[in-house]
Amino acid sequence: MTNELDVLEYREYYSSIRNRMAEKKVYLTKANCEVVGQPVGFLEQPECLLNNNGYEEPLYLRENIEIIFKEEYNNRFSELGIEEKVVLKNKLSLPSESPVRYLMISGRLSKVFSLEQIGNANSLNIYNELNLPDSFWKQYQVEKRFPELSLQPSGFYFGRVQQELEPVFDVSGVLHEKQLMTYTDKELYRIRSFLIGKLYDFDSLPQSWRIKIEPDHMEELGYYGGMPVVKLLPSALTDSPLSTILDKTEIEYDDILCSLWDVETLRIILNANNRKITALIPKGMTEDELAVFSTHQLGGLKERFHVYLACNKF
Repeated sequence: MTNELDVLEYREYYSSIRNRMAEKKVYLTKANCEVVGQPVGFLEQPECLLNNNGYEEPLYLRENIEIIFKEEYNNRFSELGIEEKVVLKNKLSLPSESPVRYLMISGRLSKVFSLEQIGNANSLNIYNELNLPDSFWKQYQVEKRFPELSLQPSGFYFGRVQQELEPVFDVSGVLHEKQLMTYTDKELYRIRSFLIGKLYDFDSLPQSWRIKIEPDHMEELGYYGGMPVVKLLPSALTDSPLSTILDKTEIEYDDILCSLWDVETLRIILNANNRKITALIPKGMTEDELAVFSTHQLGGLKERFHVYLACNKF
């Protein structure tokens, strides 16, 4: 009877899984049927065969099964869940419920559980980069900024890279006490100032702009995910052309006006055209804290800058 069955190569087999995922119907080997909790019956006949290095392995039809592949899992790790072996590696209990989906690697299935399932099974609050509150910091961030604090973990963070649970601590109380804000990407973007941003964004500015990126020349406003958000003081610009406040008559049509947020995108545009960020020549600052750069030396590139900035103005 098996001679009459279709024999699939691995490429065809994986393609059939992807094509039928909307129906949640898949062909599985006997071993994978065990993994999904639907073992092969004593008299059950295979639907087709898989050519596994010359051995024709029987495949059986199973329903209500969602399968993902490694590439998709890596790209959407945070929303798809955590693989069974990673849960066990972190010495956590496995949920009693069925997994939300299964991960296919080299023909074998592995169970994938949601963060909610794992959290409930272990009475833990588990977060990832999508749902971690702004005031929840990792231990090294607390120790670096507020070494005097003694806090109990408010939950655990599960990161994409280490794939290990890290304790996180709620520092909202101390931030409120010190009158420091917590910032999100959206809030930093809406500030639209060249003088306010994450500390490491200032560290990446070229030395040729002669900006003093030092504690004595900045004011701490708050934190972004445990990283300081600061505002440059006037003393930071005393040696820089950006210390000059320009009025409208001093700003030319082709000049670029940008916030600190825009600098990285301008750098990317320049690098893609074999130019460096130092190609932007600072002229001064507007009254509303936007940096003004000359574009005379950029030729046709200046049009790309103006298109980007026009699309990102409020």
